[in-house]
Amino acid sequence: MARRKEHSHDEIRQMAIAEVQEALARGEGEQLSLRRIATQIGYAPSTLINIFGSYNYLLLAVSEASLQQLLGNLVCDSPSSPLTALEQMARRYAEFALAAPDRFRLLFELQLSTAEPLPEHHSALIEQLLSLPLPHLALQLRRDADTLITEARLLWGAIHGLVSLALTDKLFGGEHTLGSLVCQQVRTLIAGFESGRNA
Repeated sequence: MARRKEHSHDEIRQMAIAEVQEALARGEGEQLSLRRIATQIGYAPSTLINIFGSYNYLLLAVSEASLQQLLGNLVCDSPSSPLTALEQMARRYAEFALAAPDRFRLLFELQLSTAEPLPEHHSALIEQLLSLPLPHLALQLRRDADTLITEARLLWGAIHGLVSLALTDKLFGGEHTLGSLVCQQVRTLIAGFESGRNA
């Protein structure tokens, strides 16, 4: 077991985040606790509270690392069209969720108490995620900014709904894969947005 002051606060922070990530990868998210994480890395729970502020903020730090990785995965590689870019984004979102389901759930299911405000930098990352479709939607639909923001939210909500159903084995997609379904959802929504514009 590590002794106090054997590591810097930043090193302990990274050790704790890595321990949670590894536990989530092993499917042990429900067994996680502040005491267990502290024991695994060789420090007292009070040390982690001193560094993170609360157990929830430790989990939020893990969530933030996952969110940054997800954002990196969703950057499209020279798509041939805006619609292709949106489909690629949706497919990669689904792939990330299926590859790391417990980390994905933590992104959206972590509930902070009223005494624990969401840090501004974390809010900015969420906004960045929600805004990723905007440049592609703008090219595809040529809408005003407010309408594009609304449609981007609708698009993400529909994709996230399919992904969440898949993670709980309630998608019942038959022979269709999650990847094919989210791409079809993108095409259907874009067609509906375009139809609404022309109505």
